[in-house]
Amino acid sequence: MAGQLKTYGFINAKIRSRLGKLLSKEQFTHLMKCSSIEEVVASLKSTEYEEYLNLYAQTGDVRAVEFALYAHEIDTVHELLRYLTGRVTEFVKVLILRYEVDLVKNAFRFWFDRNVRERITEGNAYLYREQLVHSVDLDGIMNARSNDELLASVEGTPYFEIFRRNIDAVRADRNVFGVELELDSYFYKQLFEQIRLLSKTDRIIAERIIKVEVDLQNIDRIVRFVSFYANETRSRYSVFLPGGSIDPLVLREAYIQNGAEEALSVLLSRSYTRYKVFTGEHHSNPYDRLHLVEGLLRQILNDELDRLLRGYPFTIGTVIAYVFLKRREIDTLIRVINSKYYGLSEDKIRDVL
Repeated sequence: MAGQLKTYGFINAKIRSRLGKLLSKEQFTHLMKCSSIEEVVASLKSTEYEEYLNLYAQTGDVRAVEFALYAHEIDTVHELLRYLTGRVTEFVKVLILRYEVDLVKNAFRFWFDRNVRERITEGNAYLYREQLVHSVDLDGIMNARSNDELLASVEGTPYFEIFRRNIDAVRADRNVFGVELELDSYFYKQLFEQIRLLSKTDRIIAERIIKVEVDLQNIDRIVRFVSFYANETRSRYSVFLPGGSIDPLVLREAYIQNGAEEALSVLLSRSYTRYKVFTGEHHSNPYDRLHLVEGLLRQILNDELDRLLRGYPFTIGTVIAYVFLKRREIDTLIRVINSKYYGLSEDKIRDVL
């Protein structure tokens, strides 16, 4: 364990300090009770979010606040590289790749709306444009008027082949699901490649939590598709991400069920059995079912993060927990702000959180 102590001794102290500054459940409960965005801003005075939320007071632009928080999240993860060395550094770099993949997906959706759906859409001023891993021309993706221009915007990156393979199907099927699945799959494949290069202790820890994340995404995808698409339509799509712990045969069995409850029951009967109690709550409204499932998935991930933080501190687990918790905090804060902007009640806000 001496090597682990040397690798994580310094950054562990910094991360533990930052974990103590994360917003508490009580603070988020108070934010949900606030009557306006202005009150939310006042409640977060003297926190690290004060300067970002003050943008609303200055501009009245919720999207500017959302973008500033998102950029802060990326910068927070990127800053960790200053305190790491060796293989752990490469692992965190791939965690940063997640944001690049999300940006590519957002730019591609914009291109899709403009060129396939033929919707008149304004350019996205709030798009993180600093290079993260690869040199990607996001504006080039959004403004491309032909397949050749689109491919030229990602030439020399891993996204070129993904776009090339899928572009005709995107136009023919009028959906972007195939591209987004390949982009997400690319990210997780890169992540698992880096996990294999970690020390044995770190490899076991990282593999467990990332497999849980993949499982949760696959569960979410299956429940959504079963909720909104007939079996015949579903059979046209491959929806599973690689690398999870749920047996592919179980995923396929759940995917062909006639209802969301049946699909979830199959999944939780074979994996995550301690959470099977969630399948006892039936909702006729598919959106209510999705809220139920989203709550389940959040609880599973929260339990895994708590487990990481209770373990031996000088491992990659502390780094991963911090990255995930920071992402969750900013996502929750953005949801609260948007909910206040649209005047949702406290009960409705709890639903979207």
